[in-house]
Amino acid sequence: MEILFRVLISTLYIDSVGLLVGCFIFVIFIELCKLLPTIKTLTFIGHNSISFYFMSGALPIVLSMMVRKIFPIANCLELLVIWLESLVIAYVATIIMNRYLPWLFDLRKIRK
Repeated sequence: MEILFRVLISTLYIDSVGLLVGCFIFVIFIELCKLLPTIKTLTFIGHNSISFYFMSGALPIVLSMMVRKIFPIANCLELLVIWLESLVIAYVATIIMNRYLPWLFDLRKIRK
């Protein structure tokens, strides 16, 4: 028995007017984001996003195994606890890596 897979790329039809409107809305969105106040925590996460990305796989899995012992039934509280713990651990680990291993994410610092 042969199984065939069909991949549907897009069913949307966007004409030139739709493309211009999309670009215009994108520019407006960027300008609105520039008006937002600076939040140091979010700025730190943005500057170190590669570090947070590397930890985004293993941390939630390990923490979910640990939290399952406390919350045997999955619920929203468990998800919130795992998310917050992952964020805090990644934040602290990133601070430690930036302080003691600065070359880890920025190879230009090896020469210093």
